[in-house]
Amino acid sequence: MFLIAVTGKSRDELLGESIWKVFPDLIGTAFERDLRDAVAKQKPATFEFFYPSWSRWFEIHAYPSATGVVLLIADITERKRAELEFAALSKHLAADLADMQRLHEISICLVRQDDSRALFEQILDASIAIMGADLGNLKMYDLLSGHLRITTHRGFDQAFVDYFASVPMQRTSCGMALYRGERIIIDDLTRSPISLDPELLELMLRVGARAMQSTPLRSRSGKLLGVLSTHFRVPHRPDDRQLRLLDLLARQAADLIERTQVEEALQQAHRRKDDFWQRWRTSCVIRSRRSAIRCMSCA
Repeated sequence: MFLIAVTGKSRDELLGESIWKVFPDLIGTAFERDLRDAVAKQKPATFEFFYPSWSRWFEIHAYPSATGVVLLIADITERKRAELEFAALSKHLAADLADMQRLHEISICLVRQDDSRALFEQILDASIAIMGADLGNLKMYDLLSGHLRITTHRGFDQAFVDYFASVPMQRTSCGMALYRGERIIIDDLTRSPISLDPELLELMLRVGARAMQSTPLRSRSGKLLGVLSTHFRVPHRPDDRQLRLLDLLARQAADLIERTQVEEALQQAHRRKDDFWQRWRTSCVIRSRRSAIRCMSCA
């Protein structure tokens, strides 16, 4: 009944008719190959075939004989769709598991870093790996100057680094990301919907950057910390999975950066205290010696 419906021919017209005449577009396909193989071997065969003309999947049961071949055809489109969806879901879950494992490994490396410079490099390298990016940089916010200063980078030249040493962050896309507290994505720098400083655009294009994203780093209390940016050599827009992982990394990076800043501030305070006491003790010794000298002179 199915073949009658789709071909518009009666049962009598189809019986005994060559399948290649009824469906000439099957010639040269996997269907023809598998069917001719079954007939040549004179053995029953079962195979699946996707018919593009109908956008349907079929399961074919072929029973060859000396006088021809009997075909039992079942539409398995819904089953195949379910199988494909399950395969896609399994692949997605496997990718998520692998990403979580990678993020866990990155977390261990970050927690072990006591030196701020090494920590910044680990954070940047992790973001580039997660995003599949070609270049990247980590900028920290300087409260006194109101500028974003590059602390570490991959793939940029000194002119790019120098640019951020003197330009207010409001003139840059990464500055906008930090100020707004939200990520900015530019999938093609040459067609950016955001107005970019021509000098900055020239610097990025010169090193081969064509697309970018900037993710702000803020402490849990809302303190501005910096911006994590990754760049791509071709027009590109990261997918949701990559951005979700980057957000997890950014949250952890912000916590670790803040912790490192607090620890370094405490260390500096201890050094200043030690310096103060050392100078005070030295001053006391000098005064004591001067007093002893005066006493000797009086004698």
